[in-house]
Amino acid sequence: MKRLLVEQGVPEAIILKEERSRTTVQNYVYSRILEDETGQRVIQPGDTVYVVSDHWHAISVAARFNRYDRVIAYFHVEGDIQPKETDKLDYASILYGYDDNEKFVRNALWPTADAVFQAGHTRYFFIGDLVFSKKDNGEETVQPVHELYPISAQNQKTTKIDAALRVDQGKTLFLVCQDSVLRFPLKQGKALTPIKMPLNGWIKNLPVDWRSIDALCQIKDSLYIFHEDEMVVATMKGKTFRALNPIKITQKIARFPFNWAGGYIDAADYNPATHTITLYKAKEQLMLDEHLQVLEEQAKPFALTWPTTYYGDRK
Repeated sequence: MKRLLVEQGVPEAIILKEERSRTTVQNYVYSRILEDETGQRVIQPGDTVYVVSDHWHAISVAARFNRYDRVIAYFHVEGDIQPKETDKLDYASILYGYDDNEKFVRNALWPTADAVFQAGHTRYFFIGDLVFSKKDNGEETVQPVHELYPISAQNQKTTKIDAALRVDQGKTLFLVCQDSVLRFPLKQGKALTPIKMPLNGWIKNLPVDWRSIDALCQIKDSLYIFHEDEMVVATMKGKTFRALNPIKITQKIARFPFNWAGGYIDAADYNPATHTITLYKAKEQLMLDEHLQVLEEQAKPFALTWPTTYYGDRK
C-alpha cells in the first residue's frame, strides 16, 4: 500500500504504517492511537478518515470510527473476495459487538503486555494502569500500578510503562515511560521514591529518531533494546549503557515469525534460570535462547485472567 501511495504522488514523509495488529479489530484499535514523530495522535476529532480495503470489513471499521471517535469516516471497498454463506456485513462484530468502546478496545487486545519483568518464580506484566503478577504455578494477583510504583508523583507525561528491567539482584527496578526512565530502589520488594532521568542519559547513543523504546531485556552486561522493526545491543559502561548501531530485528533474529511484521515488540523479559528470552506481541509470546535463536516453531498465546474487579465483566 505504501508503495502504491508513493507512486501516486503521496509524500512518503506523511505515510505512517500501523504494524502491530494481527486482526481487523486490532487494526482499528492501534490505528486510532497511531502517533506521528512529535508524539501527537494522527487521527484527531473532526478529521476525515478513509478506510480503504479489498474486504468489506472496511464498512464496519468506518462506522465504528464515525460512532466512537468523533471523525468523519468513509469506506472504499474494491476487490474480488467471495463471502462465505455464514459471513455477515458487520464483520467480526466490529460495530455492534460492544457499545462500550473502552471495553471493546481492552477486549480486542487482551492480554497485551506493555512491559514485563521477572523476579524469581514470578513474572510481572504491566497492562495499562494495572500490574499483574503470575507465578510459575499459575497463581495470579493484580493491583493498580500507582499502588506499587509512585509514578504520577514524578510529573510524567504518561503513566504508561513502555519497558521494565529489574537489576542489582532485585534491589533496583527501572521503568521506561516514553523518553524518561524512573529508577526505583527496592527495599524488601517495595518500591521507594524513584529517581527520574532521561532515556538517552541512561542508554547513550540511541538512534536520534527513537523517541521511546518498545521493549528491553538484559543478559549479563548487555541490553537488548527493541524499537519498531529495529533493535540495538547496548553494553554497560558504569551505571549507564552505550548502544551500538541499530539493526533490523529480522536480520538479528533468524526465523522471526513472518506474521509479526518484522518486529514491533510489545515487551520482553529474560529468565536467568532457563537462560531464555521471551518476546511478547499482541497476545502472543515467542521464546529465544541467549543467542537470539528461536526455540519454537511458532509464537504461542499467553494467558492472564481478565480483571473483573477493575474492568467489569468481559462481555
